[in-house]
Amino acid sequence: MLSAHTRFHNYGTVILCCCFLIYFVMVGMVNSTSSLFIVPVSETYGFSRTAFSVTLSLTSLGVAVINIFYGKIYARFGIRKMMTFGFFAGGVAFILMSRATSLPMFYLGGLLSSIGLGLNSNTSMALLINNWFSRRQGTLLGLISASSGLGGFIFSTLFAFLIADHGYQSAYLCTAIILLVMILPTVLIIREKELPEEDGGQGALKRTDGKGYFHGFWLLMKDRSVLFMLIGTFALGFLVHSTLVASPAQMQINGISPVTSGIIYGGAYFSMGVFKVLMGYAHDRLGIKTATVTGILGFVASAIVLIFVSNAVLGWVYIIFAGLGAATESVLTPLMARNVLSNKNYRKYLGIYSAALTLGISAGVPVINAVYDIFGTYVPGFIAYSVIALFVLYMIVISVQPVDKADS
Repeated sequence: MLSAHTRFHNYGTVILCCCFLIYFVMVGMVNSTSSLFIVPVSETYGFSRTAFSVTLSLTSLGVAVINIFYGKIYARFGIRKMMTFGFFAGGVAFILMSRATSLPMFYLGGLLSSIGLGLNSNTSMALLINNWFSRRQGTLLGLISASSGLGGFIFSTLFAFLIADHGYQSAYLCTAIILLVMILPTVLIIREKELPEEDGGQGALKRTDGKGYFHGFWLLMKDRSVLFMLIGTFALGFLVHSTLVASPAQMQINGISPVTSGIIYGGAYFSMGVFKVLMGYAHDRLGIKTATVTGILGFVASAIVLIFVSNAVLGWVYIIFAGLGAATESVLTPLMARNVLSNKNYRKYLGIYSAALTLGISAGVPVINAVYDIFGTYVPGFIAYSVIALFVLYMIVISVQPVDKADS
């Protein structure tokens, strides 16, 4: 007979594979392909692209709200019920959008899809990995996170053909079917190991859940390291994502053709997938401080190189640094929280850190575009972002604990 340790290890591998598949579908398919629908839907019904893009904004806002309350929902229902309902809500959302003919219907679909993304987000994956694995969490989170790039590549290609040959409705329906099918493995496979209450078991979370949820986090923020890591998480989303999104436009300003800038932009995403795994591995071998310093300095280098990218050689340099910098968002956020929160508080409040990242991403894009509207170039924004990133790096470094509190 297998020992209990071996059974737990084997089932942990099953959980890891399931997390990889869930992130591949939910982020790679749902999130990464969302921009493909803007043009066909807008042209079909005569919506302005700005008006239809509100659908995406509502989805981001919904994900942030869910993450803010994630700990309360988690304490009451547990992760399996949450993730199952997320897939169901996502399936309903895309069935609705495949039949929608008015903006309010698309907006409702966007809000419903935020439930799917919010309940099957990086927060859920990080909590499952934390529950089943005590070692190599950075590497495993990097591997799971990298699946979104693979999913984005596959589903973006598939949906581009579906939309061109059969209309956007077919791609929405395909999304709905896949999400609803994902309910079955989620119900059958997703489990959490029982933890004692002193280690943040479900019983402890339920007993402490209630009116003190936000007050408890407010008290935690009296610890400078908890507050600084939260601010650093928001800043990473604000700085890194908006710079990456603005990169094709800046390259075209520098004289690079739209096709070449698009290839370089795609290369940055491929590079990001590779560096997500390497970033997690660096965390496990060298610690959160080394991984953070490397990632943020990579971002600063990418922002500076982007100012001067005007040929293929500099484009390749940008691809490397941009991938390194962008990997910090999804991989380091849960690891930064884990460094300053006890295991119980990590399970309870990780969602708030994820919400800070989402809000930072949502805020950063309009700000960098406002810089372009004012100056006619993104360069002042890149310079300012680089300076801010160095300050954020200092703030995070002085907050890092010698040993992750979740392990102590």
